Formats: sequence, structure tokens, C-alpha cells
Amino acid sequence: MKKNEQNVSEVVSPEIEKKKKRKHIALEIVEWTGVAICVVFIAFIAVFASKSPSDKTSASLFGYETRLVVSGSMDQSNDSYYDGTGWKVKRIRTGSLIFIKNTQDVTQLSVGDVITFFDPSKGPSVIVTHRIQDITLNLEDLSISEIITHGDNNDIGVTEKITPGNMIGKVVNTSFFLGQLYTKVISNKAVMAVIIIVPCAAIIGLESYKIVKIVKQDKAERAASGQMSSEEQEIYDLEKQIAEIKKKKKSKSKDKEEKK
Repeated sequence: MKKNEQNVSEVVSPEIEKKKKRKHIALEIVEWTGVAICVVFIAFIAVFASKSPSDKTSASLFGYETRLVVSGSMDQSNDSYYDGTGWKVKRIRTGSLIFIKNTQDVTQLSVGDVITFFDPSKGPSVIVTHRIQDITLNLEDLSISEIITHGDNNDIGVTEKITPGNMIGKVVNTSFFLGQLYTKVISNKAVMAVIIIVPCAAIIGLESYKIVKIVKQDKAERAASGQMSSEEQEIYDLEKQIAEIKKKKKSKSKDKEEKK
């Protein structure tokens, strides 16, 4: 009989160890995934959404910046226009987030590209995102002297004339979903507080649980090996007794509830 019990324990123990290991790995994955999401989300807020669309300057990362489209001048598209970089920049809905490659290198531009620029005719800090309709070259050195733009949804003939120095950059992508996320979530301080605080609190709670567990294991190992001082041993035994009393009370209240 003893041999059978020994065999069973030998078989069961590795299985229990495997389950514990899987549980530990799963907790680690959840924890680090949460940390990664928090870091990426906070970085997005800090870098891309740190300034309003009307600001003269905007935060940029690796030569790119984002802005929120607040008018409908590009809310209709012309099928003949395509972005030269391979991005198909067509309709830009009001409330979309646009991704701009910061550049004043006009040699990278062509008719049909969508650009973001300061419009001097409307004011020194007015920012506009429209499509290039025509490019005027300087006959002496064939450099670009003037860029003519037009909003897809504006009346025909309504154009803007700008110089290369007015350019902020070239639009490489748009996202209506991210624009709505910014408008309804990121710009709402109360919602943002919940989104940031809840995951951070969960991570802190998980780490605290792990620390308490490690401390308890260390105490148990020291008690078993007789490495504790007499005072530490007394405190440990007392804590153990209190834990057992609480456990018994819990089981008794559970039995009462089941009988009811």
C-alpha cells in the first residue's frame, strides 16, 4: 500500500509542478502585456496628442507628427489623385487623425499629394491640409517656387498658393478611428485617469501579491530549517495560528450558509 502511495505521489508531483509553472508563466505574460500597453498608450498621449490641432507647433517622433482634422474641406475625394509614396490618401473625414511626415523637401512632392501647411492668406498660425493641384517651377534652376493646393470638398477655383517654406509636411496616412479615440477618450481627463490608473493599480497589486508570497515562502523555509531566532519563531508560530483560526471561521461560516 505504501509503495502505491509513493508511486502516486511521484506521478502527481511533477503534474502539480507543471501546473504551477504554467500559472506563473501566464501571470508573467499578463503582467508584462499590461506594462507594454500602458507604456505604448502613455507614449502615444505624451508624444502625439500633447498639443491641440490649432497649435503652431506639434510634438513629433522620428520626423512624424499627428494632427486632428477639424473641417470638412477634404471630406470628398477625386479618384484620380493618389499619394506618390504608395499611400492612397483620398477622403479625409472630419475628426480624423492624420499622420504627417515632417519635411520641406519639395523634391519629394508631386501633384495629388496631400500636404499640411501654414496658410499665410488666412493668418500666420492657420494650419491647412489640402491636396496639391499644381506645382510652379522656377525656370532658372527648375526649383519649385510655388505650390497650388485645393480642398477636395471646396468649390472649384478655390485654391491656396504657398511657398515651400510654408510647408509642415506630407500626409502619409489617416485614421478616423484614432481621431475619434483622441476626441472622446484621450482629451477627456476623467476617462484618461481611469484608463491609466486602473492598469497601473492592477500591476502594483500583482507585484505586491508576489512580494508577500515570496516573504511567506522565505519565512516557511527558514522555520523548517531552524534558521529563525526565538523571537522570529514565536511571531511566525503566532501568525500561523491566527491564519488557521481565520481559516476555520471561514469554513464554519461557509458550512452554515450551505445548511441554510
